[in-house]
Amino acid sequence: MNRDGIEKLLYSESSDTVKKYLSSCKETDTLHIYTYNYNWDNGFDIPRTIINNAHCSLSTALMMFYLADGFRYLTERNELTDSSEWQDFMSDLFTCIVNDHYKDKSIQFTTPLTKVQLFKLKKILTDSEQILITPIEGKDLNIEI
Repeated sequence: MNRDGIEKLLYSESSDTVKKYLSSCKETDTLHIYTYNYNWDNGFDIPRTIINNAHCSLSTALMMFYLADGFRYLTERNELTDSSEWQDFMSDLFTCIVNDHYKDKSIQFTTPLTKVQLFKLKKILTDSEQILITPIEGKDLNIEI
């Protein structure tokens, strides 16, 4: 999908139309660019649609994880007791990422954390969780629309 099409999805279409399109989208680039520009005030329905799409890339999933406050999830997950929409979403996304659900690694990703935050995570993440802080080389699709 071209830039105008993604912009229309972001700003003009109904949530149901967007979810229908994104659930069947086979373009990893479109999913990534849409996610990069998503307004998180609109809730978790559309992000959940994206993470459940078989064409969602690992970079898109990781970006979404950190945009949805993944650092807080990782540092507080043992203390979280109340189930919330955010916590359920983060738990599902975390599980998919560490269980290697997302196969495509063609899009660039750099963890958006400070050196101090990375240091803190390196101390608490297990070996299988290191994927959450490992950069991915590829095409740069962090395009603002």
